[in-house]
Amino acid sequence: MKPAGGICGQGGRKIAVRDGTLQEHGKPFDLAAFLRDAKERWVFQHVIVNHPDLTALNPDTLNTVRMMTCWNRRTRQAELWGDSALRVGRKGEAVDNFHAGGIAIGIDASGRLKREGISFRANLCQALYTRHPDSGLVFEGRQIPFYHEAVEMVLSAQRALPQILSVGWDVAITPNGPVLMEGNYDWDVCLPEIVNHTPMMARCREIYEGLL
Repeated sequence: MKPAGGICGQGGRKIAVRDGTLQEHGKPFDLAAFLRDAKERWVFQHVIVNHPDLTALNPDTLNTVRMMTCWNRRTRQAELWGDSALRVGRKGEAVDNFHAGGIAIGIDASGRLKREGISFRANLCQALYTRHPDSGLVFEGRQIPFYHEAVEMVLSAQRALPQILSVGWDVAITPNGPVLMEGNYDWDVCLPEIVNHTPMMARCREIYEGLL
């Protein structure tokens, strides 16, 4: 469950059902009381399970792929906007978000991880990693399962939303294929720029200059 207006994974909570009761961190959770006292809207969704290849990197969080698309008004086509990024959480954490201490790793066009991952907090790059500090697995060359299927999925979603010029999609990779978690119209450009070492505004000007 997460606040409907939340950003960067803030406020996300995981509620489990055990022995017919709701629990959070092993303690009873009173959903009725929570909803009665809630001051904002919340989103509830079933827990989605990582593909085993992503669970191996870190089993404690759902490790998601950020993919950026744009609607090219000149060609009237949906396009990927730059290289994607995998976000992997840390041991004991609830979310994988870059701004919540997770590690982000660039993904090349073939769907393989690049050499380095970056951990980011308080607007500073805290550390560079070539392997996950908890699992010890090396990033470089690791293939994202169902990557090309995920690309087709987000391009199809962008085609359905031509009125939105660009969307940052959060995609989960499950044992059965990609699942579209959410789309962000105000996605954070710093994540793909930092992890892929590629500025993105030149492409923005190329597509939209003269149209805005």
